[in-house]
Amino acid sequence: MYSEDIPYLKAYFTDVNWLCTDDVVGIRAYYFQDELVAISSQPGRKYGEEFEWVSKEAYQKVRQYVADAIAKKEPDIEPKLIDFDFDMSSYQSRIDNPYIK
Repeated sequence: MYSEDIPYLKAYFTDVNWLCTDDVVGIRAYYFQDELVAISSQPGRKYGEEFEWVSKEAYQKVRQYVADAIAKKEPDIEPKLIDFDFDMSSYQSRIDNPYIK
């Protein structure tokens, strides 16, 4: 597996893998800049993937790289705020709930 979004992080299934319905699951090896950084396992397609890292430094290095890649892709999003000054006098409301009077 190779990601265009994160070109230095690659994952390969080991020989311990199988088909679960229509997804390949099993054990994967993750490489960051061609160096083994983690092993993951996923027993079934509806199960999460669990990771074990070769070192804390490897984990921190990959974590920082992924965080930087996400930060570069996501634009600063301005939230849409409620306009409390909006004039709603021209709108009509109809409630069909017999419990509300």
